[in-house]
Amino acid sequence: MNDAPNFSPRVAFWLALALWAGVFAYSFWVFNTVPPTGDGFTRGLNRINGFIGWQVLACALAVIVFRAGLGFPQGSATRRFRVFPLAMAALVAAGILALILWGIR
Repeated sequence: MNDAPNFSPRVAFWLALALWAGVFAYSFWVFNTVPPTGDGFTRGLNRINGFIGWQVLACALAVIVFRAGLGFPQGSATRRFRVFPLAMAALVAAGILALILWGIR
């Protein structure tokens, strides 16, 4: 007997999307609320590490959301919406890259 719950693809998609949204938002909350530690040049580096760590998890969940959305009919709004988390991950990565490039010029 298998007592594991059976999730429909639609439910799994929306649960993964909700989990992604929570992790994505939490990364910004961590960055804003964690007090900076360290001295001199490394002061506040713990805040950046927390942000990047949670963003990596959010990126992994974005890939899961993208794959879960592939099962929906072609042209449906849900299938098009599956790209949103990956687009947000790309924007965060582009923003970080822009800050790095701006800092070394």
